[in-house]
Amino acid sequence: MSEVNTGLRSISIHNQETVAENDMFIDKKGEFIALFKKMGFTYDHFQATGRSSIHYAIQHLNPIHRHLFVHNTVTQGDDIDAVTEWGAQTFWVSCPNANLYIENRLPNYQSFMDRNAKLCLGTDSLTSNWQLSILEEIKCIVRYQSLSHSQSLFAGPLCTVRKHLVLMIDMVPL
Repeated sequence: MSEVNTGLRSISIHNQETVAENDMFIDKKGEFIALFKKMGFTYDHFQATGRSSIHYAIQHLNPIHRHLFVHNTVTQGDDIDAVTEWGAQTFWVSCPNANLYIENRLPNYQSFMDRNAKLCLGTDSLTSNWQLSILEEIKCIVRYQSLSHSQSLFAGPLCTVRKHLVLMIDMVPL
């Protein structure tokens, strides 16, 4: 990873998309380890960290860069807190329809909102989504996620992601 840590860059990483990803890092168990073994990879060299996967990622990245953590389906409050403390240029990208397509679950948006995290919307790709429409992503969240009445996901700055560009756009509450 040293080459991605030189110069000012935007780095996009699919993060905590499944429970199995965290299981692998926490205690070297779960579906990923079984899958890798089935594919012929040994993980004898891999040491479980006892912490979720994002803690491993931030240990190997430079916080001066802009980081886009994509999906975050199983990201917890302590993960958000750790990353926020680690680097100010961090954006949490959610692709709700892709998350439902792949994992049949959504992130806990309230947890991101409670921490004033920089939450962004994306679409992922047509291999894991029914269409590429930010409006449909917003509708998905409204349809399936209960949010606190005191806050709206769309009341503050909402970010949209296209490749490595992050735009801050003030949205009117729905």
